[in-house]
Amino acid sequence: MKNLFCGIYFFLIFFLTNLSYGDTTSTALTSAEVQTEKDETLREKPDNKYLEKAIPYFNKKYPNEKVSFYYCQCEFDINSEYFVLTVAAQCKTAKIKVNKQITGIFIVQKKTEEIYMNVAFHENKFFDDYSVEYADSEKIIIALIGNYGKIGEKMKIFYDLKNKKTEKLFIYKPVYFYDVAEDAERLFFIGSNNYGWNIKEVTNNIIFSVNANQDIIKTISSFPISDIIENVKIPFIYYKKVQNSGFVLHALKYDFVYSEGKWKKYNNDNSSRCKNDYIKEELEFSDSLKRSRYIVSGDDEKHGITEIRNKTKKFYKYPAPDYTEYLKLRKGSCSSSDSDEYTLDNHIGPFQCYDDIIYFGVKFYDGEGFCGYGGFGSFDLKTKKYNITTNEILCSYSCSAILLDDTFCWMGLYFWGEGEWPGGLARINRKDSTIIKFDVKHIINKIYKIKGKIYLITYDGIYIIENNENLKYIRFSPDKKGKIQAELG
Repeated sequence: MKNLFCGIYFFLIFFLTNLSYGDTTSTALTSAEVQTEKDETLREKPDNKYLEKAIPYFNKKYPNEKVSFYYCQCEFDINSEYFVLTVAAQCKTAKIKVNKQITGIFIVQKKTEEIYMNVAFHENKFFDDYSVEYADSEKIIIALIGNYGKIGEKMKIFYDLKNKKTEKLFIYKPVYFYDVAEDAERLFFIGSNNYGWNIKEVTNNIIFSVNANQDIIKTISSFPISDIIENVKIPFIYYKKVQNSGFVLHALKYDFVYSEGKWKKYNNDNSSRCKNDYIKEELEFSDSLKRSRYIVSGDDEKHGITEIRNKTKKFYKYPAPDYTEYLKLRKGSCSSSDSDEYTLDNHIGPFQCYDDIIYFGVKFYDGEGFCGYGGFGSFDLKTKKYNITTNEILCSYSCSAILLDDTFCWMGLYFWGEGEWPGGLARINRKDSTIIKFDVKHIINKIYKIKGKIYLITYDGIYIIENNENLKYIRFSPDKKGKIQAELG
């Protein structure tokens, strides 16, 4: 009996291996070849009953390819009658012995549960996670989420639902916003739709300007998006400074001055200062009496705050994470190690000095032998003491951005490990410490409060919060002519 089970086992192994990686000659797919294993990394797991209904569309489009893996990836409602379905296949061709991903985008009729139309197929050499961000009866926007949570590309499809016809398909990169400048009337959001992991890789910079005195949401499509100032393609802006009635944007080769509604360009005669000043602006500042300077160190081995006074330096080390607190809040959450040997990695994240107190969000690396827990902290410049608090809402997230006003502390939250994923926005009441969490679907780079509104600039668009609670999203995507435009999400 034991030999019989062994024989069946090895036969199944041989059969499945040849099914996935064997002969790649032309063959039609059948339901017997569909594998419905669920990938636990997927954000959405729709019913795989639509797999068999999608197979004929793949067979017709790719008659010379053999599928080794099929699954439904995500669903997204269009209206009460239809929804978007994406189905992914990993394929080999007879000519090219490499795997590639083919994703089919379909419209399904809810009442009949039948595929109403095939909108498009998309081929990619990487096996990405396709997430439908938006869909209505005229357009679909899909994010292609690759390794480490990074949105490598996005896809926007214009289609005619009534006539079952695809009109336009654009592949583009999301607009990554990294700063905001302002004058008395206008806001200038600075970003790039071709960013990389390194500042040097940032190209295709744009400036999106709006009238802050108008209702931005209602008039969003009327505001200009530009990639040129004074006949020069906008370079990466390292930092900005307020000047007279306007501001200066500092780049490596140029300074761009905006004053009284006009731009002027000047050569930057000391470009070597640019990167140093960019770093200093983030890390170094003085107390209200300008008696001491302080440097915050959060991203190296020396976690803490250094006070510099009369050429004398004194270091205030960041308190070691509380192991008991970690076990209480996040026991068993360390996914980076198979053993109990790991390092708690809490340290100072984004910060703001307010009334001689440095407020900061906690960061921690969750992966490769490190763990930690998030929270909200402060360092009093008078008493030289730390105060750090956490709770069940903050403990699982690192802080990506922070802003304090008279009533609230606003904290951008994200997962930071072998990749980065958004965790939303926390609004902390500074009087009673109550927390409200907003569903922000992109990692927040910086937070601003301008003319009573909160602006979140993110890896993919802008969020606006009015009256401290009404959240609106502005996305940037191509129109039917392929030109990037702003639209309400």
